[in-house]
Amino acid sequence: MIQLSRDRAAVPTAFLEPGCRANLLELYRAARDNQLDLKAVKDKLFSSSRWGIAKQQLAVESAGKCAFCESPTSAAYYGDVEHFRPKAIYWWLAYCYDNYLYSCRICNGKKSDKHLLSGKTAAGPVVLPDMNDTSLLALAATASPQPSDVERITALAAQLLGESPWLPHPYDEDGETIFTWKEDEVLREVRIAARPGTARAALALQAVEQILDLNRSELLTARWQVYTQMKRLNDLAGLGDAVVRAIAITGIKEAMNGRYPYSGMVRYYGRERWNLI
Repeated sequence: MIQLSRDRAAVPTAFLEPGCRANLLELYRAARDNQLDLKAVKDKLFSSSRWGIAKQQLAVESAGKCAFCESPTSAAYYGDVEHFRPKAIYWWLAYCYDNYLYSCRICNGKKSDKHLLSGKTAAGPVVLPDMNDTSLLALAATASPQPSDVERITALAAQLLGESPWLPHPYDEDGETIFTWKEDEVLREVRIAARPGTARAALALQAVEQILDLNRSELLTARWQVYTQMKRLNDLAGLGDAVVRAIAITGIKEAMNGRYPYSGMVRYYGRERWNLI
């Protein structure tokens, strides 16, 4: 898991004014009328067609990889728009672009509505029964801010930070400061592990294992395949030939680029275990 950067200049217009207004108004009307628990209403309002247009840009920002496990996703499947905070709990964030990230189908399915916190779940907006459309849109502007409203997005992020979620948000937290990696030469696998000495890392590891299953067997094997390629380059770098060493290090540096699968793992080995970069 590496940190991602959100390109606010490339946000689809459907999530900006006035394009976002119709969806938000429909959502807040349903909340006002106590209809969010009705299956027909949920099926309509929480349909992937409402946020599917975000997928292309989210995939660009994660280089076609799952934002959680870093597996190549776009090449084999279309991927999913994942709600970091589950829409079943945080209904008002269902259309909030800053709650979206690109995920593989497996991580998306395993995560589902699971969301572990050390603090209290943030309170949703208070929607009163006598609110008209103007009042509802004004409330939505604060509780479900559009991505171009940096001031309100920042305020919302500060509020949600008080929940102390266990799972790192790839856009808000750098996984490289939280996780390390452990190879097993016998089992031929590489596991994600917590950086020692911090409670934050221990909770984050529990989250990625319990919520996303980031040490599932398929990932252990896929990481091992990349690790062995990098290990061969590291071995070549240690042979003593300056030209060979430079070529090997260049190869490892290339694999550390965020465009490549499991680049967070490669960065750990290249920088910390092998001290090459």
